[in-house]
Amino acid sequence: MRNLKLGYRLAAAFAVSVLATVALAAMQLSDTRAMHEDLLRVAGPRWNEIDLAAQGISLAGENATIAGQLFVTNDAGTAAQLLATIDRNTRKLEEIERGVEPTASGCKRGGKESFDEARAARARFEPLFAQARRLLEAGNREEAVRLAMAQVVPALGAVHDGWRKFLGHEGNHIRDAAADGSERYEGGRRLTLALLLVSVLVTAGLAIVVTRSVTGPVSVAVTAAERIARGDLTEVVEATSTDEVGRLLTAMRTMTEKLARTIGEVRAGAEAMVGASSQVNETA
Repeated sequence: MRNLKLGYRLAAAFAVSVLATVALAAMQLSDTRAMHEDLLRVAGPRWNEIDLAAQGISLAGENATIAGQLFVTNDAGTAAQLLATIDRNTRKLEEIERGVEPTASGCKRGGKESFDEARAARARFEPLFAQARRLLEAGNREEAVRLAMAQVVPALGAVHDGWRKFLGHEGNHIRDAAADGSERYEGGRRLTLALLLVSVLVTAGLAIVVTRSVTGPVSVAVTAAERIARGDLTEVVEATSTDEVGRLLTAMRTMTEKLARTIGEVRAGAEAMVGASSQVNETA
């Protein structure tokens, strides 16, 4: 470090500070991206599946209610409207199943089982309802009501329960995503604080090292200059680096040596002149 030029030392310290800042920013961006992806999973496919499951629950409940009304009404027009509504709701349930199946089939945490339960219940409901409907149209109301109460309505209840379980499963996914997001946030916060502390310590350490590498030799140069100013040329100036301050100390040492040599020569000349003068006076 001492052999580096002052500009290089300052540039190195600044580069380390910049790298630490970039590392912190990169960590924050990575955590932000991960939380954004979690949010997209919750707000996108998960929310869509929750909405579809809620529709499935609503449609199954509506069909159960309509089935109860259908087998007690004596009005042909009302019965026709109720049958049309059940048919329409059943088609919607099939559409919901097709929308949920791609993601539910790959779920290994209970979602597939809940979805399969709801789909199997709907598959049982359709032929049972068709049979009860034929009995009703044939005028065999008592048998139709008996079949409806014994099998059709329970099948609709199973559809409702299957979608309710699937909705609960999706809720578990959202809670897991929320917990994972909180854990990721806490981990990211701790890591950021740790990196910030390390960055501060490294930057402070570099600042101290760079400052001492500059102020130490400068202090030596100032002390040497003060001694020279007082006329003290006896102490040798030591240069411990090859940077700008080291070159200054080397130049001051050379200057001190030359000054000492010049003063020595002047002193020797003066002493010679004094000796010569004394001889002249003795001769005279």
